[in-house]
Amino acid sequence: MKIVLGSVRGILEALVVIVKERIPVKTAYWFSKTIQQLQSEFSAYEDARLTLAKEHALIDEKGNLVLKDNVIQFPNDEAQQAFVDALEGLNEQEVEIQMKPISIDSLGNINLSTETMIGLGPLLKEE
Repeated sequence: MKIVLGSVRGILEALVVIVKERIPVKTAYWFSKTIQQLQSEFSAYEDARLTLAKEHALIDEKGNLVLKDNVIQFPNDEAQQAFVDALEGLNEQEVEIQMKPISIDSLGNINLSTETMIGLGPLLKEE
């Protein structure tokens, strides 16, 4: 299954919600395997995002990003836009995970928020 890197965080956040629910064992196993793969992709994504930020943002004398109110600081608008453009390109990259979408029916009769369903969307199929 192919997904775009920009969706990985939302999928993982949705999975954190669903793993707390009581779901059929095969579905729970499928989600646990999916989480493992997505965490690996997300780690690589975060490393690439940090590298992009360091290429464009302000860096202190220790080599760390300069943050103000937990927001990355840039030397100028052009540098910030260059980072945004590069990040959008990264977010659009497709990655292959070794899982097939599962049926919505396999979730059983659990109640999920619309937000969680949106996050799970790339992993689900209707039957």
